[in-house]
Amino acid sequence: MNDQQDNYKDPETVIKYEEFHGAFNEDDYIDIPPDGGYGWFCTAYISAMNFATWGPNCAWGVFLSFYLKNPDLFPGGTATDFGLIGGIIVFLTLCVIPYSAVLLLKIGYRWTLALGIMIQLGGYIGASFATTIGQLYVTQGLLIGISFGLIFGANSI
Repeated sequence: MNDQQDNYKDPETVIKYEEFHGAFNEDDYIDIPPDGGYGWFCTAYISAMNFATWGPNCAWGVFLSFYLKNPDLFPGGTATDFGLIGGIIVFLTLCVIPYSAVLLLKIGYRWTLALGIMIQLGGYIGASFATTIGQLYVTQGLLIGISFGLIFGANSI
């Protein structure tokens, strides 16, 4: 290793090449990740975000199965309508991410995330009271899709 590389390495966190029995190049900088503390908080937070956004996205088949088995819930609703609502969610999730980046710059992370969470809450509550297919399009399709884009975008940008 040259002297310039040694200037920014903390000797306590650098592992000697010999400890890995040649598994790495001598010049590689091996930085051990910290164990515990804030890293675990971030891990739990990102897991909760994925649970709240991509979890329902991936479980859309459960909603679809329920809607198809109970056609009297939304009179006039077809299998295509319910499938399209699931597609709208994914479409809006991915299309809203660039706007989430703009909101991050304008109002900050906390408010962007709070806005996404409020829209998601409104969408799920609205969908639970929906009685027509049009209401389901707006609540579970439009609002949930926008909220997923804001939440996921704020956490992945």
